[in-house]
Amino acid sequence: MKRSRERLFIKAAFIGIIFFILGYIFSPHGITEEDHQQEIEQISTKYEEQMIDLQKNKTDISEIDSIRNNFIEEKDWKIYRGMASENYKGLKMEIEEVLLSNHPPSSIGVQFVLENTTDDTFSVFPDQGVLVTSTGEQVEFVEDSCSDPIGGEIFGEVSKKGVIFWNLERTNIEELNWVKVIFNAYKEEEHKKIVMKLELNE
Repeated sequence: MKRSRERLFIKAAFIGIIFFILGYIFSPHGITEEDHQQEIEQISTKYEEQMIDLQKNKTDISEIDSIRNNFIEEKDWKIYRGMASENYKGLKMEIEEVLLSNHPPSSIGVQFVLENTTDDTFSVFPDQGVLVTSTGEQVEFVEDSCSDPIGGEIFGEVSKKGVIFWNLERTNIEELNWVKVIFNAYKEEEHKKIVMKLELNE
């Protein structure tokens, strides 16, 4: 009986030590800047893996939107709404939201709405666009599973909606006054360079 109590005491003490160590590791005193960076990277990686899996399995768009919303909340985006619009011969292009984050890497997300109000077919490629910032940085689009594949043909009376992300190399988002998105649109053999400037002053 005595030995049984001693063993029970030893087990309880051992468990207590484990909980103490875990508590220290996950307390604010035990988290370093490197830990924080790894956490952000894990969030992005988790999101990308989920998106790839959902797209392969043709998952309902509402579930994809839910995961994207979680990603936005976790990365702590600053959101601007009601930004800019262009009309190319009945192809309406609007930017509903711009998302900015300084969490590494600094990122800009632009939510496009494309609407073909005609019976003709257009080709438009915002997901291959170039981002230019007021700080003098030019960023080419890099294919990323976090971005929506909204580029390509858009048939008559069809609309598309999606977010395109660019990663900044040397710009702090707090320094931005405006950004430009430059991309191509086509109607048959005719080409149009679309330039949409986004004022970020609140």
